[in-house]
Amino acid sequence: MKQTLVAPSALVNNQDLIEPAVIEIDSGVITKVRTHIPKKAENMIMLDDMLLLPGFTNAHAHLELTSLGVLTEHNFVPWMKELMHAKTMQTAADVVRSLEEGCQKLIKTGSTTNIDHISFDSPITAYRKLPCNVIGFGEVLGSIEPISRHIYDKLKDLQRASPIDFHLSLHTIHTVHETIINEFFQNEHPPFSIHLCEYAEEQEYFQNNSGPFYDFVVTRYPELNGLKRHQAPSAIQYLKQHNRVLNNSLIIHANYCDDHDIDILSTWKNICIVHCPGSFAFFDHAHFPFKQYREQNIKIALGTDGLVSNNELNYFSEIQLFLEMFPEIGLKELMPMITTNALETIGITNRGLIKEGYFADIIGLTCKKQQDICETLSQTKNVSFCMINGLSQQGL
Repeated sequence: MKQTLVAPSALVNNQDLIEPAVIEIDSGVITKVRTHIPKKAENMIMLDDMLLLPGFTNAHAHLELTSLGVLTEHNFVPWMKELMHAKTMQTAADVVRSLEEGCQKLIKTGSTTNIDHISFDSPITAYRKLPCNVIGFGEVLGSIEPISRHIYDKLKDLQRASPIDFHLSLHTIHTVHETIINEFFQNEHPPFSIHLCEYAEEQEYFQNNSGPFYDFVVTRYPELNGLKRHQAPSAIQYLKQHNRVLNNSLIIHANYCDDHDIDILSTWKNICIVHCPGSFAFFDHAHFPFKQYREQNIKIALGTDGLVSNNELNYFSEIQLFLEMFPEIGLKELMPMITTNALETIGITNRGLIKEGYFADIIGLTCKKQQDICETLSQTKNVSFCMINGLSQQGL
């Protein structure tokens, strides 16, 4: 089906503001971008007073947790215990509802593509009916070998049955048995999406084999008591010691990387750090080393994480929190962080731009004339228009 969007302005190729904006679409793909308004066109959609932007890419989500809501604990280990208990109460129907609610919340706030972390027991066929684009990463975890192997095998079954683009990835280094880590890297290939250097308790676990997280693991699995499983100062340095390189992959959080960690990251090719500002604030982390990553030319993308570790599921809020932390960021640097950086890292080069040949994932924001785009982003809570794969979303 052919359509033509007409609006006062649009950001083309993430850098050029055109006024007015005429975007022609055929079968869900942008075929032409121009400034001449036709007198007549097929299925013309007039979007008065709107600025058109490419739909956002939420580079890290846990859609299946949406129905659990915001958890009460804000310290990592108590929060993890609360989450584990909450998940035992969640039914398959709850998970399906979570996926649908999570997608709708994110669509309303501009996220047309979500990179989702998926559990081994998720109802994978439910992803077929979701209105947003989803790229899945199945999370391999399990501190003891039988559990880790069971989850890994189940995820391989999900991958074969998946209706969406589905990859396997270690959830972290310190929550997967070493035998399975070795097997995983022998059998699987990038892209990966892995949590590294996320929280302070992780640092203490690696550096001292002590602390709240270490105590939790040993209490849960007494057979691990006394084992020096990860003799490295950090997960990143563990990977270096074992000659593991995460090229073409997403590095989730990376809140507690020291200079040595960042030096290692700088040697990996085509990686993207995924920062989740809402989750960062939820856990009251001390410092995100954005400027050091920028100095090393390491790409950054923004994600929401799950609602269980955030105060809301709103992609605009993530943008706004990030701009509050780093007000020096301009539009040219910001736009790839919220659209293409994560996608290009995992090999997707036909989404995230208003550009001929790209899928028509387009959002419309009510914008005052001559208003700065960053200012518009900093004041917006919901989109006024959203199109995904050429289909206009209703009920926004």
